[in-house]
Amino acid sequence: MPERNIETPYARLILFKRMPLAVFWGAVAITAFIGGEILFRTFHEPGAICTQLVFAFFLIYGPVVHAWLLRRFEAVVRQVGPLLWDDQAESEAWLQARLKRCFTFSSWPAISVTGIIVALGVVSVLVQGKCFNSTVLYVAAVSGFMPVLLICAHAGYVTLDLLATLKELGQRKPNVPFFMLPHPAITALQAFYSGLALSVTLGYAALAVALWRSPFGLSPTMQAWLLILSFYPISTFGWSFYQTHVLMREAKLQHLVLINAEVQRCLSRTLNGGDIQSIERLQKIMEVQRKSQATREWPFDIQNSFALLIALAAATAQILSSAIEFAKR
Repeated sequence: MPERNIETPYARLILFKRMPLAVFWGAVAITAFIGGEILFRTFHEPGAICTQLVFAFFLIYGPVVHAWLLRRFEAVVRQVGPLLWDDQAESEAWLQARLKRCFTFSSWPAISVTGIIVALGVVSVLVQGKCFNSTVLYVAAVSGFMPVLLICAHAGYVTLDLLATLKELGQRKPNVPFFMLPHPAITALQAFYSGLALSVTLGYAALAVALWRSPFGLSPTMQAWLLILSFYPISTFGWSFYQTHVLMREAKLQHLVLINAEVQRCLSRTLNGGDIQSIERLQKIMEVQRKSQATREWPFDIQNSFALLIALAAATAQILSSAIEFAKR
């Protein structure tokens, strides 16, 4: 077990350490929403209540989902670890290194990738120019967008790093017992990544609605951003689906190599004057071989199919809306 729990960046910001993360960020979201309403009413500007609600939602959703992904990934890797590592100390060391790299700002990729996405997002907003009569309100609106943009940018980095981590897991040689494919640990791994894809899809949909209803509007720059991001959910699901297939295929091939070698030994003994017991053993081994060959290699189930359909729907909707908007221009 790890020497200490790894905290998310959002947990480190909690002023009262015994306060639950959801309660703290819920209070922050409510405060931000009320503050925004006060500013709009003070400067007599038309409100953007839908955008404010979505941004407040992100201030809760981002930290809570981030913490859930960290703990769930930690549990899933510990479950699949015995299949991929002979040395569990090595497995635990690998896990702790990946948790720090994926879920904190302790590595330069986390800082640089998140920083680049934030910078591009700020530029996309600034190039649209002032969208309020009041300069103070405009500065406050851009400043209020920054925390949401930071949460989204870091979520984008976390997703990319988790997909890279899955590739590392897929390159290892799984040691799965016979007739245990799909193994419960591999199924749990795919379920985690399906949950990740659904979380990304929900966050993307909320962001698209917020920008659409915001005073900034869906400018060509924003449309381009959303079009690029629309491929994120389906890519997340597709990549995780394929890497899980790689693990299952490798485990199946290992089983077939072992059973085929045993078939050849039994066949050789039978052809060289074996008795009735040798023939019966060969028949049984060949039955095991047929069952092993029939083992599925793709993680199809209701949950994964549902996640795929939602991700496809989100991507298709954004592509169509972007195409319509560009056709109007």
